[in-house]
Amino acid sequence: RYTNAAAIAELQHIVETYLDEETLQPLINEKLDQMVEDGTLQEIVASYLNANALWTFDTVNDMINAENLISGSYAKTLGYHTINDGGGALYYITDQVVTNSEQISFNSLYATLVFNNKINVKQLGAYGDDTNDDTTIINKAISLSNALNLPVYIPEGTYKTSNTLTFINDLYMDGTIKYYGTTTGLIIGDSYQRTSKKSFEIKIEKNEESSNSIGDL
Repeated sequence: RYTNAAAIAELQHIVETYLDEETLQPLINEKLDQMVEDGTLQEIVASYLNANALWTFDTVNDMINAENLISGSYAKTLGYHTINDGGGALYYITDQVVTNSEQISFNSLYATLVFNNKINVKQLGAYGDDTNDDTTIINKAISLSNALNLPVYIPEGTYKTSNTLTFINDLYMDGTIKYYGTTTGLIIGDSYQRTSKKSFEIKIEKNEESSNSIGDL
């Protein structure tokens, strides 16, 4: 059985060696027939299509369970946990670890999140449903923000947190952070920005069970 590289190399050798069209065409036809018969041609075509296609999936879970992704291809999700949950994103599929990035490991590959000028916490897996604790995800967003010098974006939703969040770079908020911890909930520098979407005061709610301060603004 030919490997893709060997089959292509042999075809190139035939083309370079036999320049007479009457001699060359039957040989090419014979080689193509052989490649179709043993499945090599189909593999070459599939490999090309996989590497150059943009595959769309409903969720991240659907993406990592797909069998058609290879290193070099792109994948788009319509949501992180569910369709239209605000976590839809574009990923570059690679077999290499990329530092200072968000990568999801699956099938010996890595789906590398393509950032669009900001760190959207929902694209990292935050729920914003006031039920699941989003502290770890938001802190991951802060770390990426610091490493890549990009702003953190908190989309609409209520984000349950249980530990201190310290924002250094720009912070854009359309959502509400609700704090359920017992220490300082939020520390923010001078870089808070209102979104262009609407004008509002920064919204940070304190759970009634928390006796300490929300934080320093």
